Amino acid sequence: MTSMPGDDKNSEGQNSRNTSDEEIVYRYRTGDINALTQIVDRYMTPVYNYLFRLTGNKDDAEDAVSETFYKMWKSIHQYRAPRPFRSWLFGIAHNTAVDMLRKKKVVPISYFDNEDGENIITDTLADDELLSDEVMNQKIDAIILEKAFAMLPPLYREVVVFRFMECLSFEEIGTVVGAPASTVRSRYSRSRVLLRKILEKLYTDSV
Repeated sequence: MTSMPGDDKNSEGQNSRNTSDEEIVYRYRTGDINALTQIVDRYMTPVYNYLFRLTGNKDDAEDAVSETFYKMWKSIHQYRAPRPFRSWLFGIAHNTAVDMLRKKKVVPISYFDNEDGENIITDTLADDELLSDEVMNQKIDAIILEKAFAMLPPLYREVVVFRFMECLSFEEIGTVVGAPASTVRSRYSRSRVLLRKILEKLYTDSV
């Protein structure tokens, strides 16, 4: 059968998508310098999205992305399987973002005080009425949702990002942030409580 023009290129692209991260890393370590470009191409968008939502700032996210991939390049020979490369890379991104956020001011908790002096953060951490997965997956107004994400404390914000946007397991998230899976589950539950309250406040304020 005669090959059509572009078949080889399409096949190469398909094979690239089917190649595991670990295999690409191995190829880079053994001299294939083009393999590094494949890694960057594969993870540039998810890493940027994570860092943007965690820092809440485009310029900071871009700086953190550059630093993350630079650190990855410098330390890639330290990566060891069977740890998933994805969680290893996000671990670098996490540490980079944490260092950056330590130098930044966060949204003050007092923002969430109502006229009666009650605070939706401190008063609802024990609330067991969670924001359901169904609600999380509904089409919520994108602008309000992004604003709500930005108002979550970074500790809780990144758990939501990893869980819903990167589809990481609690165990994988724990590996990334350096915490037990049980701690991650607790943060996740609290983040859903806070996100529900923040969304309610934003929708009320927008009426």
